[in-house]
Formats: sequence, C-alpha cells, structure tokens
Amino acid sequence: MIKEKDVVTLYMPFPSINSNLAVKAHMYICYKALNKNKKLLKVQTNKAKVLKKFVNYHIENNDINRNPFLRPSIIDLDKLFIIDNIVIPISLKTKSRGDISQDLYEELNSKMKSSIKIENVNETEFLKINKKCFK
Repeated sequence: MIKEKDVVTLYMPFPSINSNLAVKAHMYICYKALNKNKKLLKVQTNKAKVLKKFVNYHIENNDINRNPFLRPSIIDLDKLFIIDNIVIPISLKTKSRGDISQDLYEELNSKMKSSIKIENVNETEFLKINKKCFK
C-alpha cells in the first residue's frame, strides 16, 4: 500500500471515465495517506498550453534527488483527488525513484491553499481502469 510522498502512475476517471486522465496514465503524488484513503496531486509534463489551465501549481525540474520525473513537470495544486477505501499497491510506484524528497513535499505543502478543489473519485470507475488496485 502506498504512503505519503510516494509517486504512482494511475488512470483517473476525471471528470469522466472517457476523459484524457482516464485513457492516458499520469503520475500522482500521494499527498496524504491514511490506511486505504488517499489524497493525490496530479503531475504532468510542463507544456505552455497546459500551464494556462492552472491557477496554483508548482513547476519542478527533473532531478532524481528530488523526484522521479523524466522531464520538467507541473504539479497541479488546484485539485486534490480523494480516493477512499481502495488499496493502491506499491507495484504502481514509479521505477526510477518511488517518491518525492522531503524538501519537495514541504515546498508543495507551503503552496497548498485552503481553496483547493476536492475531487472525490468514483470508486467503481477508478477500479475499472486501474486493474491492480482493489478494495
């Protein structure tokens, strides 16, 4: 089971099971974890057209000492994905480095705003597209 600061590759049925996040895997940082309940932050490659979508974000260069990202990336701090009562196995952790550094975690924590949008993920749809996850 994953823990805080772990980085996993998942499909996210948001806003629906047919959306881009559901059909293409993205990296997610486990921001908080309590048993089978997780709060995840989305990571994606830094592109100018993507950057315009965000209000609150963190740009992180690829640095194996801090993160497992292969390219400069955007960490979305506008949304927090909530996944309850589901086990995300450690086999879904990124391979080069399975987590983010404590320094990066603290930077993200300091940038988080109380206005962050909470997105409760549909459990059935999530399990349908993430075959290694289970209840």
